[in-house]
Amino acid sequence: MENKIKEFVFFLCYFIFSLMSLFAIPLMASEEEGVHRFATFNVRYTNPNNGDTGEKHWANRGPFVGRIVNDYDFDIVGMEEVIGNNQVSKSGKSQLQDLRDMLPDYDDWAVEREGKQYEHNVIFYKRAKYELLDKGKLYLNEHPDTPGPGWVGAEKQLPRALGWVHLRDKASGKDFFFAVVHTNYGATESGIESCKLIGQRMSKIAGQKPVVLVGDFNMRRNDHEEAWRGVASYLSDAALCTETTCIPKGKITHTASNWLPATNPGCKGSEFDYVFFKRMIPLSRHIITEDYGRSIAPSDHFPLLVRFKFSPEDTLGESTQK
Repeated sequence: MENKIKEFVFFLCYFIFSLMSLFAIPLMASEEEGVHRFATFNVRYTNPNNGDTGEKHWANRGPFVGRIVNDYDFDIVGMEEVIGNNQVSKSGKSQLQDLRDMLPDYDDWAVEREGKQYEHNVIFYKRAKYELLDKGKLYLNEHPDTPGPGWVGAEKQLPRALGWVHLRDKASGKDFFFAVVHTNYGATESGIESCKLIGQRMSKIAGQKPVVLVGDFNMRRNDHEEAWRGVASYLSDAALCTETTCIPKGKITHTASNWLPATNPGCKGSEFDYVFFKRMIPLSRHIITEDYGRSIAPSDHFPLLVRFKFSPEDTLGESTQK
């Protein structure tokens, strides 16, 4: 009887350890040699006049945005809707300044969408892991070198921008490009033309180097196929190349959170956030549904994390997509 109890305890411990290991794999970058954890996170601009009060106010939710980046150990994250000229934190700093303070291990490249130091797309990358070789930007309009509104169709379009960095991985010596963008709605002329411009320009900028493009594309793959194909004609969509799981909880496929935790029945939205790539191998894709026990999510978008490895020299590392 005693031996059977010992046997049961042994197998129970083994099972628990195996289960813990399974869930720990995507969370611990330090134990994943050669793996790069690339993310996109629309952190929601700060606007108390648009309902961002109480727990939605940046002063209350901002620290949880920073915690997600650190706790889930993003190597590089592209952020959208980061405001640079307001004072909304408890320290009296702007959203951009706050994030820089929260992420001391990261350097960044911030690209403002219209030349007013207002709303930025920001790339935060670990300075210990990557060396900056070059950086650049383009604007999503008919004159990409100059800020301005996009292709004006049936509705007024906001000015939009894309920022990119050329980095070298210090461990392997391999260099690659990482870009972040926030586009207008995929059903509009501006959304469609912006995606065509993005696909063409990023292919030209990166050449034959690996490239990862992340962002809030304001489109749904099936409903806005013309916009989606503007990018997907040049780069692969990670969602179609690997399985997706939610970490740490929930079973959702959308990334717009409606401010609610993933386990709340009212948490419904669209899959507006994407990770596209070329010459990389995607290992897994995760919607980060961390809410830290709060009644609202840290943003009105969930961050999206994709784990990558560099491709061997003799393959593009891309999987078949629709």
